[in-house]
Amino acid sequence: MVTSAEGSASEDSIATLRFRSNIGVPLHFRVRITRSQADRELRWVGSRFGISGEHYFQLSNDGDGTHFVHGEVFRGLLAKPLGFLFRDQLPVFEAFNEALRDVSEHRFRTAGAAPATGGTTPTRR
Repeated sequence: MVTSAEGSASEDSIATLRFRSNIGVPLHFRVRITRSQADRELRWVGSRFGISGEHYFQLSNDGDGTHFVHGEVFRGLLAKPLGFLFRDQLPVFEAFNEALRDVSEHRFRTAGAAPATGGTTPTRR
């Protein structure tokens, strides 16, 4: 999904993100970081062609492990008519979530600790 990032992840900073789309086309966006809380949330907003996208990652303790929420909210005049294009990105988001889970669980195992029963379940909203 995100293939590279340049800039700071601190609130109100500007970063350049490079993405791989669901059809393999590379894209890049300048985004504004709107929320950056270590171990809790990272959120940014970018816009192009009159559509604003607010992307977010949220982490919370659910008692048995970590609950991960990954999503994006689109706004603007063309967001609704072009919504089918955004839905096509869902497999890319899901692949990212699965890769993140695999890396996280691998780090737990190699650090000598096992993930809590049930592991981390990625969800999207």
